[in-house]
Amino acid sequence: MAVKTKKSTKAVKVSPLRAPTRSRRVRSVAAAEQPGPTAVSVLERATDRSPHLINLKNPSAFAPPPAPEPIVERSSLVAVKPPRAVPKPAEKLGVDFTSHQKQPTRWLPRLTIGRQAVTQRPATVEVEDVFAPASDFRVGIFYIPKNWYRSLGVFITVAVLLIIPFQAFSYYQQLQETKDDVLLLTNEAITQLKAGQVAAFSFDLQGASRQFDAAKQRFVLAQREITQINAVTTELLKFLPAQGSSVNAGLDLLRGGERLAEVGSILTAAGDRFLREHDQGYYQNLMTLEAELQRSLAKFSEAKTAIGQVKPESLPADQQAAFAQVLLTLPRLEQALSDLETLTSGLLRILGERQWQRYLVMFANNNELRGSGGFLGSFALLDLDRGEIKNLEIPGGGTYDLQGSLVPRVISPDPLHLINSRWEFQDANWWPDFPTTAKKIEWFYQNAGGPSTDGVILMTATLMERLLAVVGPIEMPDYDRTIDSSNFVAETQKIVEVEYDRVENRPKQFIADLAPELLDKVFALQGEQFRELLEILQQGLNEKHLLLYFNDPETQNLIATLGWDGGVKRTQGDFLLVAHTNLAGGKTDGVINEIINHQAMVQDDGTIITTVSLTRTHTGVPKADIFTGVQNNSYVRFYVPLGSSLISATGFEQPPENLFEPPADDLTPDVDLMSVETNRSTDPQSGTDVYQESGKTVFGNWLQLKPGETKTATVTYRLPFKLAQNGQEAFYYSLLAQKQSGSTNSSISSTLVLNQHLKPLTKYPPTLPEDGNRITFSADLTTDQFYGVALASQ
Repeated sequence: MAVKTKKSTKAVKVSPLRAPTRSRRVRSVAAAEQPGPTAVSVLERATDRSPHLINLKNPSAFAPPPAPEPIVERSSLVAVKPPRAVPKPAEKLGVDFTSHQKQPTRWLPRLTIGRQAVTQRPATVEVEDVFAPASDFRVGIFYIPKNWYRSLGVFITVAVLLIIPFQAFSYYQQLQETKDDVLLLTNEAITQLKAGQVAAFSFDLQGASRQFDAAKQRFVLAQREITQINAVTTELLKFLPAQGSSVNAGLDLLRGGERLAEVGSILTAAGDRFLREHDQGYYQNLMTLEAELQRSLAKFSEAKTAIGQVKPESLPADQQAAFAQVLLTLPRLEQALSDLETLTSGLLRILGERQWQRYLVMFANNNELRGSGGFLGSFALLDLDRGEIKNLEIPGGGTYDLQGSLVPRVISPDPLHLINSRWEFQDANWWPDFPTTAKKIEWFYQNAGGPSTDGVILMTATLMERLLAVVGPIEMPDYDRTIDSSNFVAETQKIVEVEYDRVENRPKQFIADLAPELLDKVFALQGEQFRELLEILQQGLNEKHLLLYFNDPETQNLIATLGWDGGVKRTQGDFLLVAHTNLAGGKTDGVINEIINHQAMVQDDGTIITTVSLTRTHTGVPKADIFTGVQNNSYVRFYVPLGSSLISATGFEQPPENLFEPPADDLTPDVDLMSVETNRSTDPQSGTDVYQESGKTVFGNWLQLKPGETKTATVTYRLPFKLAQNGQEAFYYSLLAQKQSGSTNSSISSTLVLNQHLKPLTKYPPTLPEDGNRITFSADLTTDQFYGVALASQ
């Protein structure tokens, strides 16, 4: 038996082998501490108890209070039954032998335990018999037999069997309503979480924050529904006939909803910190975001597992369709979260998480279009280490600084002979496929004595204008100018083309001086301006005013998957990319409006004849501006499905032959150019170049346009595939119209003309207008555009 005084915290050791007898006092503390193989330690918490101990069978035997000694614990090698846990004070059989004698006027009920106990001398002791066997006793006038708890247990069992089925029905109804509510809330939350993921993945972080907040509210409501269900009730409901599977399904849904609520909370908090808290810097915030995304993925996996255990047939019939949609959505949403985590991890790698990175940053003036972006007048060498700029070098002479150190002497692409028959660094971005162009940029740089790099980043003048709109004006006192988004292009062109010191000959020094000022303002952005910055970068990536290429395959695959690599895309349907290369045509592409009319006519045998008409209008004013008031000379290329056959080309005009510079004798053909552009030929009627490149057939020719003029050039060709073959009953036509990187002021209108044997079934977008057998699609080419039509025979 365990004894503890009111203020004592000692452990009292007793022998558990037998109970105390009437002729034997309870062992003193000193005796209890004698060593023996059967000693066992009992440590109790201090409670308000009497300092005396009484044996229930010998009330007159008192034990002295234990002396204050250090606690000594010993263990027994003999297996013994542990002492019973001490009941709560309100539940103990407490006996006060004096209260009913000295205070007879009390109206409260009195407790007595047999007459023999009443006749003993007064004492203030509490009884706690740990080892004595049960005995009969009276409470008031009631006689309580021994083993009374067995009778009570039988009564409780009968009561449970009679009452629970009725109460459980009420609980089941409550659980059923909760399950339905959680299913509805979870379905809504998943939809909003998915919308938030899509917004975040496209860097619309303000929209993502709103979606995550809305999802969190529904997750919280679902979690609140969960906490209102009593755990005992739900366990009992599992054993009810015909309800067990439904209850289990409901519980799985609740557990899944609880995990999804945690995911929503994690993502919302992480997104909020990333958008608003910048004390630790962008890089550290990005690392924190990655860790939170990994944690949310683990929680989401638990939720998917719990919800996946639910059988649709165990749910109410009116909820099964919604639940089936949830089952379809969860894996896609998990993959989307995984993609977002992969993107965050990729951005950290780009910023030098694993090791410091060195990039070539190319500044492209897209008012003078080239295959990728625009003319490469300036560049920088950028070193990044864990998000920190360790080195930034911008040569004052720009890309022309490499002319003297470039070792290989290779022949440039034929159209470039109009300005230079030797291929050099400033003209490296010849191809519209940016990965191919980026590799050539690195090749030129390293062969001019530059170090190896980890990738190439290209940004256009349009992106610079948008960045300045966010950060605000920049004072340039050395140039007596204030640069903002409205005058950046005009002032920069004047400084680097006209006003620079001819003796010093560092025309691009202005870019070298402006860049650090711009970066300082970018890194100082907070709150709403930071969100605007991210949106500008996302817009630049989607509209191809910001192009990325990395030598690391893992990072490059990620960028390509996101469509941010500027590569020529692959598709099984129809395809069109119109790419301009401005050669000796001033800075005129920014003042030219372009309309592309595309028409695909389906012949009776299923053959498709495509006609593309390119209409350009030069809005520049002659002699009003030395950069825009001049003639535009564009070598324009039409990238179409591989294997297409040219039928005709009209409206083109080539520059005089004598303006082209013949290659010098010491120049050699470029190996990359020969491997990229293959099967070259020239159409004898129109002089159109025909060859294969980047998995496409290319038609190339010249178009010259003076200020104020409007001209149209047209190519007609046969696609390499048919709609109807081998008695097929269903067909599909689609067009992917790809935007040239850096281009502005361009739009496309495409018309699909069906033969009399075909009719449309479905369309994407669904709002495509129809006029008889004609289906039309129109859009601005700010980004890549796509439409498709499913057809059937009639």
